[in-house]
Amino acid sequence: IPQRFGELGRSGRIIAPNGVNLRLGPDPGFPAMAALDTGAVVTLLARSPYSPWIKVDAGGTIGWVALLTIDTRAYLDAIPIDFTVPPQPTPTLIPGSFGNAFPDPNASGGN
Repeated sequence: IPQRFGELGRSGRIIAPNGVNLRLGPDPGFPAMAALDTGAVVTLLARSPYSPWIKVDAGGTIGWVALLTIDTRAYLDAIPIDFTVPPQPTPTLIPGSFGNAFPDPNASGGN
């Protein structure tokens, strides 16, 4: 990662008021591995190919945090993309919705 001047040139500081969860993957649907307090400093390792999340090293524990929860001066476009991340979790469907946004005009049941 190209170094920018200052303390946060290759790292980030957690700025979320209540801290953040360090997750197994780059999405809130992945399980949390640890909690990071506000002010914790993490080393930036990689970025997600499909979401604004950053893979970080938090004192030897490696996981993912949302980019908007950290303050950094690193050049984000130069951080390598981790293409080995698991796919995003499938969202849970609302019972009865089956993912359809509109009624099926071919379904029987009267119009």
